[in-house]
Amino acid sequence: MENRFERFEAKYDNQRNYEIILDYKESLDIPDPKNFMDTYSPKVIGEDLNRLRLIKRSIREDRLSLGEVERGIFDENKKRANCLEILLVDQVYDGDWFGSEAMAILLSEYDDILGGVDMVVEFDKEEPERMALAVDASTSSNFEVIEEKIRKNLEKLKKNKALQEVKYFESQIRDDKGNYYKGELKDLIPVVVGADKENVDNLFESFSELKYLEKENNERSKERRGEIRRELAKNPIQETFLQEIKLQLETYKEVLQNENIKVVNYCDSLLKIIDEIIEEKEVLLIGEKSDQVFNNIREVCDIIKEEGDKELKKNIA
Repeated sequence: MENRFERFEAKYDNQRNYEIILDYKESLDIPDPKNFMDTYSPKVIGEDLNRLRLIKRSIREDRLSLGEVERGIFDENKKRANCLEILLVDQVYDGDWFGSEAMAILLSEYDDILGGVDMVVEFDKEEPERMALAVDASTSSNFEVIEEKIRKNLEKLKKNKALQEVKYFESQIRDDKGNYYKGELKDLIPVVVGADKENVDNLFESFSELKYLEKENNERSKERRGEIRRELAKNPIQETFLQEIKLQLETYKEVLQNENIKVVNYCDSLLKIIDEIIEEKEVLLIGEKSDQVFNNIREVCDIIKEEGDKELKKNIA
């Protein structure tokens, strides 16, 4: 008899895992600008799609200008980051990775490529403002890459700079009238979350097996599917992601306290939510996760706060 689980006996077959996860992406509900005719005019949508085509063509040309080795690295990094985004969206929903009141959505190509936002996580809280984060998922352990991302986010939040915006957004949370918001989402706080190669490969191994077995959907694999879901729901990497978000929100709040009170207040509200989730998670998660991306985020935040302290003392003097 054929062994239906044979393809998961060999660990860390990355390309196989990517294929399964990217195939699963096709089943996700991702916003399409063409479905926003009730929100924006056909002219506006047409202009946006044309702009997107031009940018994508430029990206393809840049990719083709690379050497074979560099192009392979570029493609590998893109796949890994994309797969982490997909896994996060699924586990925020299915595993409550960011708490039971959080919902995540991947964004349209327009907002991803032109706006630089991979996904939005929103929290179902009774707040006057919609509580949401613009999340950039990273699988790079390179310190300079992480530093550039966080510093770029900080610049967006500084005085007289526009906050992160998403144009084609469809909320997963009903408003007080029972409707789902559809349209532009403004004043998002951007953060980076990520994990290093070892942790990501372990996550992809479990997640791709789950999606492979779900697609087969037979009684024989039911027990294994449930086992993987339980393991993912208790995986301590989710607290690593939450702590990464907390570090950045605390850094924004400290550095911008005398520059942008609006951002400081947003960060304060989000920090209360994140702290509550972390407290809930402490009794549920099994084991601890050491991660180089987390270490890099912590170091970058420490450096930025130290720079802010020096600048504040200089201004006072």
